Amino acid sequence: MEHESKEDKRKRLIAELDLLIGKAEEQGFWLYCAITNEWLTPVELSEHIRDGEYIWAASAWEPKDPAHTLSIWEGEAARLEKKVSPLKTKLEGFKPKVKVDEVEK
Repeated sequence: MEHESKEDKRKRLIAELDLLIGKAEEQGFWLYCAITNEWLTPVELSEHIRDGEYIWAASAWEPKDPAHTLSIWEGEAARLEKKVSPLKTKLEGFKPKVKVDEVEK
């Protein structure tokens, strides 16, 4: 079995990424990478690849609808705000008898 040269591997990865980018563009999706927790538009990922960056296996990237994900996150943020706001208000009026850093000593 022949071993793939570094350059051949690089070319293969770029070809696989180009196919993935094309599919994402057709669907109107962006590409999400769980490794870096990063969202890139197809154009942005193409630019990074052109600059020699992010040349990873296509499986590292997942085409996703950013609007749908943003909607989910906004719902989560609203639910968290309902928890945070009352506690924050209560804490603003609270004066501890002992400073927190004194308790840690």
